[in-house]
Amino acid sequence: MKLVDEKKALAEITTLRRARKTLESSGSIDDAIAADRAKIDELKKQLDDPEQRKVSDRFDELKKEMDGLREEGNKAYEERNKLFDERNALSAQLVSRMLRGCAKWSAHSRTSCMARSGRQRKPTGTPTTSERTRS
Repeated sequence: MKLVDEKKALAEITTLRRARKTLESSGSIDDAIAADRAKIDELKKQLDDPEQRKVSDRFDELKKEMDGLREEGNKAYEERNKLFDERNALSAQLVSRMLRGCAKWSAHSRTSCMARSGRQRKPTGTPTTSERTRS
């Protein structure tokens, strides 16, 4: 055998040894795959349990019911907000009408109008006669 042929044979032997190691390691991988398949089959059997299926169905029913209630609550909340907005708009209209009505009166009548509407007169800085008698 020539030197070139010996080198080729040695390279082929090395390649075959690597391939054998790869095949031997794939055997352990095949065992792991078979074990995983067995676990999957066992879990599938547990999922097919009728009692588990009943519990799962009951959970789904309750979840649908809860979603419906949540939707009703959201609608009620939106309606409540609309009513609050309407109330605030009407209140603002009422206040503006009261103030327009108070503006037509004289200065003396305006203070009594504001007092009736819930608004108080701002203090001017000088105490009134009733305030002087209290102190």
